[in-house]
Amino acid sequence: MSKEKAIDLFCSGKKEEAFKIFRALADKNIEDADVFCHLGILYENKGDFPSAIKYYNKALELDSNLVPALANLGNQLKNSGHLSLATEKLQKAAELSPNNSLICSNLANVLVSMGKHKEAYQEYLNSLELMSQNITAHSNFLLSLNYTETYSPEEIYNFHSNYSESIGEIESSLPSYDHNKIRVAYVSGDFKRHSVAYFIEGILHYHDKDKFEIYCYSDVVKPDIITEKIQKMDLTFKNIKPLRDKEVHDLIKSDEIDILVDLGGHTGKRLQVFAQRSAPVQISYLGYGNTTGLKNMDYRIVDEDTDKVNSFASEELIRLKRPFIAFCPPEDSAEIIDTPAVKNKYVTFGSFNNLPKLTDEVLRLWMRILKKVPNSKLLLKTRAFVDENIKSTIIEKFNSRGIGSDRLTLLGYESTLGDHLLNYRKIDIALDPFPYNGTTTTCEALHMSVPVICLEGETHIARVSTSILNSVGLSSLVAVDKNDYVNKAVQLASDINFLNKLNFKIS
Repeated sequence: MSKEKAIDLFCSGKKEEAFKIFRALADKNIEDADVFCHLGILYENKGDFPSAIKYYNKALELDSNLVPALANLGNQLKNSGHLSLATEKLQKAAELSPNNSLICSNLANVLVSMGKHKEAYQEYLNSLELMSQNITAHSNFLLSLNYTETYSPEEIYNFHSNYSESIGEIESSLPSYDHNKIRVAYVSGDFKRHSVAYFIEGILHYHDKDKFEIYCYSDVVKPDIITEKIQKMDLTFKNIKPLRDKEVHDLIKSDEIDILVDLGGHTGKRLQVFAQRSAPVQISYLGYGNTTGLKNMDYRIVDEDTDKVNSFASEELIRLKRPFIAFCPPEDSAEIIDTPAVKNKYVTFGSFNNLPKLTDEVLRLWMRILKKVPNSKLLLKTRAFVDENIKSTIIEKFNSRGIGSDRLTLLGYESTLGDHLLNYRKIDIALDPFPYNGTTTTCEALHMSVPVICLEGETHIARVSTSILNSVGLSSLVAVDKNDYVNKAVQLASDINFLNKLNFKIS
């Protein structure tokens, strides 16, 4: 039983056998950084991320310059919200291995998570120069373009079109199948406790099973109770996580799927399956707020509000008359109470959106609101606020504009959805970011009877909240420009009694 044997097993894909040997070697307190690094990788593959972090750290105690341990630990720290430390580890890995495309792209991912978009763009470009076929880096670069207004919609569309060219996609078609029921399949890595699950669960449940046969191809790393709930529905559920793209492609063709729906876009990892043309009809939906750029993606489902303006898309847009999303409220929702201002005697604004959406322009607009509403406060909640350096940076931005930290509350990750939703009891008015609107956060706020102020934009990602607010009869909260956004927030905050009477919980 040796490290070399375990590595051979690991490289040949026999990971359970490799795990047993690495685990036995670790139990003998062997001081070999490679052993602990491989254990970290194997625990990560199992979805046991705390153990992965533990063993990457152990490996670095033995060899502080072990590049795989530095890079993998950086990724795990990023996922847990510890962005400053993640940056430190990945920058060191990049210095030790300057020609590693994957490390460059992972560093860029962290920089995006920190809202450092310009620095991230450069790292993505470095990554793609080192390896033009790094499709994960390419997708992450495209995702990052949505957060700011640096590029025009047409330029962003052109970047997406380049993705199709870079992967060598060839436009193709498949003949239709002859089935008694139409076979519809969904591909996603988010059949779990995830934002996408809020919106797909109801659709899966309410499909007309007399006309459609439903399949779910799950790419989930760590299944949970939501995964189990979907598995128990009247559908065919298949785990594709261990399969390569070509194997997934072959599986879908053997299942003779008529309509294949991608729920991830450039946030997922299976666009290659669609690039290979795995079904006669292929559709992009829900998980990504922009075009995929693929020639073989036939359609994209949107609505008449989200894509009212002509959208740049490689797909043909299916514009629904009603909202393109169907929110399925969580079962562990908190009870609605009086708006907090009744007790506090001041208004609390809030946003639970991810840090990359909180650009300097967004924060400056929120600062204007705070200055116009005396004694008002702002509560921001995002996973990145487990990082004290990130919190300090945000506080300093507000301090520089004359807004003290006593008017800010910065909250991090909650371990349960119920605890997360309880935080909506602390805010009176939710502020939506731009140009990348909230989707889940907007629905959660409304579900908890908290009004949302949004800014109507031109692109899909800048119009999702407009669609949601219009659909629940709150069009008056949709601002046409930034001054209107501020005025609507100030006006709404001026009447606490009116705020307290609002009761529009969506369910």
